[in-house]
Amino acid sequence: MPAKKKTAEKSAAVITVKDAPEMTKRGRRQVAEWMRKQADFLEFEGKAFSKRFTARYLYR
Repeated sequence: MPAKKKTAEKSAAVITVKDAPEMTKRGRRQVAEWMRKQADFLEFEGKAFSKRFTARYLYR
């Protein structure tokens, strides 16, 4: 019996949140708020993006 050919899964977006359990409630809220703003930006300004858009939430 011939082996089935695997189809590659494609990702349109990947979100990685580092150290979420270590964040304060306020920190998690701030990151979630930032992600909502990025989602709105994508929805309304998406045509203006280049092929690859990278957004980073930086903290100290």
